[in-house]
Amino acid sequence: TNKACYVVITCDEPSEGGNMQVEMTYEGDPTLAAFLLDSARDYVDSQIEEADLMDTPSFDLS
Repeated sequence: TNKACYVVITCDEPSEGGNMQVEMTYEGDPTLAAFLLDSARDYVDSQIEEADLMDTPSFDLS
């Protein structure tokens, strides 16, 4: 397929000191790459929030 843009982000396992090597490459329009990153961040944030809500105990106040 003919992709207009793509972004690849990779990381190594954290070191003993907690540092992590992160690399990013993209192909295509930089503005579109930035849009993809923003959209991906929003998606991941919503997934984390949803998971946090599922882990939160609910209380019946009736």
